Amino acid sequence: MFRTPRTRTHRIGGRIAATALVLSATITAGSIATSAAAPRSATGSAFTLVGSDPGAAAQPTARGKAIVDLQAHGGRIYTGYGDYDANTGPIAVSPYTPGAGFTTEFVADTEAIYNYREIDGQLVAPSTDPKRTADFSTGGPWEGHSPLGAYHVFDTASLGAGDRWMVGSQGMDAVAWRSTDGGVTWHVALRVGSQHPEHGDFARFYFAGVLDGKLYVQASDAIFGIHPGSHVFDGSQWSDGPSVVGRRGNGFRPVEFNGALYFQTLGQGVLDEIRRFDGRRTASIGLGYDAEVVGNQLLVLTDKGEVRSTLDGKQWRTIATAPQGARSVTVLDGHVYVGTTAGQLWKFAI
Repeated sequence: MFRTPRTRTHRIGGRIAATALVLSATITAGSIATSAAAPRSATGSAFTLVGSDPGAAAQPTARGKAIVDLQAHGGRIYTGYGDYDANTGPIAVSPYTPGAGFTTEFVADTEAIYNYREIDGQLVAPSTDPKRTADFSTGGPWEGHSPLGAYHVFDTASLGAGDRWMVGSQGMDAVAWRSTDGGVTWHVALRVGSQHPEHGDFARFYFAGVLDGKLYVQASDAIFGIHPGSHVFDGSQWSDGPSVVGRRGNGFRPVEFNGALYFQTLGQGVLDEIRRFDGRRTASIGLGYDAEVVGNQLLVLTDKGEVRSTLDGKQWRTIATAPQGARSVTVLDGHVYVGTTAGQLWKFAI
């Protein structure tokens, strides 16, 4: 697959993380590496500009303007953006509806939304960094919720009807909260401290991944990085599991596809590895910005701006090459959509 990368550092939400530079690659089964030219759309045209998300465009920092997550839901495209290092926000939830443009539905009490999830048919937006009190927001109609007292909420997941999870941090610890009544009441299900508290380090859960009916979380420290193993909940009890992330990174927004979890190592619009975890081991499949499951296919936005898809995790095809600055990808009604660092939304007919 890939040769060992040279690295540089980026500060992601108060921690230093290594980010891979450009790598040399060979094409192997399961790899997203490719040298094939990207096709044009079925209509013969390339990506076209849909418009700028008004909330993202109004952000005061370059990081805040970047659309780092896209979620298709209810015939609309929801955009994730913000800058919780610069303490921006609150964040306007202004989805794009084809033919109607951007419409503000809600203003979330958070400095950033980096991750939308659909759970039990409802859209959930964890508060990456609560502005005042709201730990997360839910749509249909939209409302903010404050049951956790969280410092950060980075991801949410479910193991079945009525079961909901939020993961992030509280104080110096990584914390996973659980509700078994559809989000009415919550309790702390797991609390993990840093590996070296004597150095003033703190821990966070940056992701929650569900694979084969089990919930996986893995803590990451601000100074000493990712913990060596994961914690696995099987519906009744916790056990120690293998590393999901590998030796570096945090893990960001894993999606389940074809018997494995796929995720970007850092997220938040920062270039790094796309990895595959099958419940036993983790491996890099290439460099990219985003991974998303749409219907029966997995989409990946690569480091070269290629939108690639697979039906089995082995054979990949290039759908299109996105505009410069693309950081997130999804599909709605026969179009691929990408969000960019300029707060713009683009589409491509497939």
